[in-house]
Amino acid sequence: MSSRSEASHAAPQRAQTMDSAYPVGAESASAQPKRAFPEGLLPHSSATINALLSNVARSYPAKEALVVDGARFTFAEIDRRAAQLAEALHRRGIGRGAVIGTLLTDGIAMVELLIAAAKLSATILALNWRSSAAEIAFIERDAEPNLCFVSE
Repeated sequence: MSSRSEASHAAPQRAQTMDSAYPVGAESASAQPKRAFPEGLLPHSSATINALLSNVARSYPAKEALVVDGARFTFAEIDRRAAQLAEALHRRGIGRGAVIGTLLTDGIAMVELLIAAAKLSATILALNWRSSAAEIAFIERDAEPNLCFVSE
């Protein structure tokens, strides 16, 4: 028997997690994780990033959510800014199923764009700025994004 087939019959390994509050594996199925958010804040276990941010923004509007290059943003500010961006994208014809290409460095613009895309049920095509021009061109031709955002 090859080592490959032996491995497939071995007992499943327990996944290692950074935070033991969220155990992984069948043996921990009955374990209850510690609550990071008050009961009812998350609408259901399959909540979207949009639903999560909107609920947190309503519950903790003034709570600081993000610090980028010294600028501080609350949950309410990020939700409002992402909603404004989503509205602007929608006016440009971006909606469910659209592909938004990004060639952005890390920062508030990327965060807002990810959330705005979630609000529209659009997909983000995150291009790596370390890729060559030929690689980016190939990916862009293949994915055919409806719109692209590029950092200077």
